[in-house]
Amino acid sequence: MMIWASLRPAYSKVALPSACNVSLALFGGTAPLVATWLIHRSGDLMAPTVYLVAIAVVSGLAALTIPSSAKATAVYPDGDSGSPRDL
Repeated sequence: MMIWASLRPAYSKVALPSACNVSLALFGGTAPLVATWLIHRSGDLMAPTVYLVAIAVVSGLAALTIPSSAKATAVYPDGDSGSPRDL
């Protein structure tokens, strides 16, 4: 969530939720199908772990491409550039 807050509002309203939903549909929606196919094909009940490891590696590589915003100051919708408000 902190990554979303540090990006421009245009990206945080359309592009990021869309990317999140598409990736959830592709990987989460097909996970049972892929797991069943892997078990059927190999005969090993641990075969779906290969799929999980592959998705984890792809996710890790994608996370490494996110630029660091450690030195950036977040600007919140109300114009405050300090720390997040307590909810």
